[in-house]
Amino acid sequence: MPPPRIQVINGIQYPRDVPVPEGCPEGWKGVEQAYGPASKTAGKTYIRYHSLDGKHKSLMGPKQIVQAHCTDKNIPWEPEYAKYEKAMEDRRDAEAEIRNAEREARGFAEGAKREEMIALSRARYGDLTGEIVFGFPGWKCRWDLLPESQQTPKTFTAPDGLQWKLLKDVECMFGTRISKGGQEVEDIDKMVEAGKKNTAAHELFHTGSGKARDYGGVVELEAGKAEEITWTREEEEQKREIEKAKKSEKSGEKDFLPSSFSPVTYPVQTGWAILASSEDRQRGFVEFKSILLKRKFPEDTEFVAVHDVAEACRFASRIGGIYHQMGKISGRRCYQKLVYAPEAAAGIGCDGLYLMWNASLSQWQISLRPSEKAPSIAYCREDQEFVKKVQGCPFHILFLFFRCFFISFHCCCLIFKKSDHHCRVINKSRLFDFSPKLVFNVC
Repeated sequence: MPPPRIQVINGIQYPRDVPVPEGCPEGWKGVEQAYGPASKTAGKTYIRYHSLDGKHKSLMGPKQIVQAHCTDKNIPWEPEYAKYEKAMEDRRDAEAEIRNAEREARGFAEGAKREEMIALSRARYGDLTGEIVFGFPGWKCRWDLLPESQQTPKTFTAPDGLQWKLLKDVECMFGTRISKGGQEVEDIDKMVEAGKKNTAAHELFHTGSGKARDYGGVVELEAGKAEEITWTREEEEQKREIEKAKKSEKSGEKDFLPSSFSPVTYPVQTGWAILASSEDRQRGFVEFKSILLKRKFPEDTEFVAVHDVAEACRFASRIGGIYHQMGKISGRRCYQKLVYAPEAAAGIGCDGLYLMWNASLSQWQISLRPSEKAPSIAYCREDQEFVKKVQGCPFHILFLFFRCFFISFHCCCLIFKKSDHHCRVINKSRLFDFSPKLVFNVC
């Protein structure tokens, strides 16, 4: 069987390793592949699952994984799969509770209840208008230009950060608060009264759509402030991604590693491929470069070597290795770990580990996927455009620490001595006659 076609889509190279779904047994990996250019679904991807021992290949999903795992263990698969489904159901229920709590905080209601709350608000305050809401103390309004239709839908932002796209949603929230009574109702009374009297805000509100069209992007205004904030639609998308990443970081998602993530590299690396010495790493650069050139990779492909990771880290052998340059993520180069696979037709494979720049968190990191949302194993918060310029910055591996030193091979080679925790230059001569490579020295 010929090796799978290598494709690069949006800077991501396929096929690539991906984690198996949460809750699946250990000893499996996912491989995401892209449909071929002649396919009706060209540009899209699909995932198949393989056991690390090579016994099972191209399974479709969690059910098939559990079936194969239980068959190997000679145990009934139905009870085990029922446990998996129950765990997933519990997770969905927990997520639903969180969403319901957020809805309650927003005064959200549906159907007849929603109409009842809106009517309650209007009976007390009359119909709300965009001008009135914009006049609420501390509230902002954003106008987003839609290039195709030239429309400028509005988003109101309250002082607590909650955003509202529909006036009826604000009215529903007010009605919900009114139905509960208390001090909050008095606060809303004062806010609405102030909004109705703020004629300067009403006049400023009418300029928002025109400003967004003139700028060709997004405009945000706040009554009582002369400053207007503008940004492009592309910047708005990036801003949303950053906010999502921050929420993920607060929830701990960034530090979560799936239970299926193995500390062992597969296929098992032997001989020089273990990269135990500087000589092995030099040979690794030569071997991997030779193989990639045969597969039509660019001559100037860069490589990064990660080595001497502290043995106390259970993922030391998995992190260590040679990474090759892929496309760019967040405007900076991304590298994927290579594995030596002499029994494979290509003689080489890719591990599901990526050295990349996370713009939302302003850090270089080693991740399980080439995505800012992916769990990371190691990170360094030093804002440098090129990873080789990150000099002596502490990296964090889970709850351990290591330091990294980067230098181009054609300039000099740095050796990190564990004994005295110092670096010394041992050779300033050119080590290789091909393009500059990078060393990721770790202790």
